[in-house]
Amino acid sequence: MKSEILNKIKKISESQKEEEICGFIVEDKGKEHLVECENVSFHKKGNFEISQKKFVEVFEQNKILIIYHSHPENTEQFSKEDINLSESLILPIIVYSNQTEKFNIHIPKGVKRNKSLNRVEKSVVTY
Repeated sequence: MKSEILNKIKKISESQKEEEICGFIVEDKGKEHLVECENVSFHKKGNFEISQKKFVEVFEQNKILIIYHSHPENTEQFSKEDINLSESLILPIIVYSNQTEKFNIHIPKGVKRNKSLNRVEKSVVTY
């Protein structure tokens, strides 16, 4: 994954500091790109939620690599809910912290590693 994707997540997050942003990093025809999603949570400042309809729509049209979201007022450390979501969906998750300006990635047990995921992980670690 190119750091331009991480830069885009950072830019979106910094433009919406009052709530968590969310979406997917997907692979389509060998290229990674972002699919931004509306945060439908009732508590947008401290949580994120993607509608089931949007999740299914993205899933049917793309290969989902990663879920991403932001922490406007917290560090890049994952909440228990973030880890549980990642583990239950068997999808990696990335968080960007507006507070520390750092990324973090969690890769759940059972995820099959591939070149795209390895690029993403390397980009996050070296960002």
